[in-house]
Amino acid sequence: MPSAPVVVVTREHEDNLPLIRRLGEMGVETLEYPCIATRIIPYTGEPLCSGKKLDDFRAVAFASKRGVEGMRQAAASLKNSKALLAAVGEGTALAIQNIIGRKADLIAEPQTGEGLAKAIIARLEKPAPVLYVQGNKTTGELRSILTKKGFEVCDLVVYENYAPRVERLELKGPAIAVFASPSAGETFFAANSHLKDTAFCVAIGPTTEKFLKTLGIKKIAAASKPGLEELVSAISGLVNRGGEF
Repeated sequence: MPSAPVVVVTREHEDNLPLIRRLGEMGVETLEYPCIATRIIPYTGEPLCSGKKLDDFRAVAFASKRGVEGMRQAAASLKNSKALLAAVGEGTALAIQNIIGRKADLIAEPQTGEGLAKAIIARLEKPAPVLYVQGNKTTGELRSILTKKGFEVCDLVVYENYAPRVERLELKGPAIAVFASPSAGETFFAANSHLKDTAFCVAIGPTTEKFLKTLGIKKIAAASKPGLEELVSAISGLVNRGGEF
């Protein structure tokens, strides 16, 4: 009888925890192997695009909870601002509540750049200026959609993602590697090229799935949409197959 696969989670520890807890409740073994790290670049109040200030924007869109953390020093201004606060997902909305002290006005559905852009378009009229708070690595999806619709978008990078040093994995049995971004997949397989043909990969969405395919990975499953439960569903489907990938 084939042994049960171990699930390798590749986000940073804090981001891994919800998935680890859910899989633990199902009796699934997990292995933390962070393939991405973050450095906050806090916004300190300097002028933004075309000399704009925070009060000049009709919406402030957050790509992640780390984007909210990067705006901690501007929390008081954002709390009292008339701008809509838009979050890419529930976790980001919770960070807005905890750090800024305001409830998010918009939460994307689905939890993607496209979903966030559509939520903003539904509430504002062009050419309303939108501040897009993000990291140094984004798909550009939100900016592309909003600018095509005639909105003015100002990018503000408040955190930097980079690849940590990782050691080669030596796994004794079958494995499922979970990726929430292309950069995590790149770091993982740079150190573990020997797993390309044996590990099954689970991607959080189509962008990550597409990137993994460019690396030559063939055993890939993608969550039906970005979100914890969808990711758990994709993983559990593979776990139930045991080592027979």
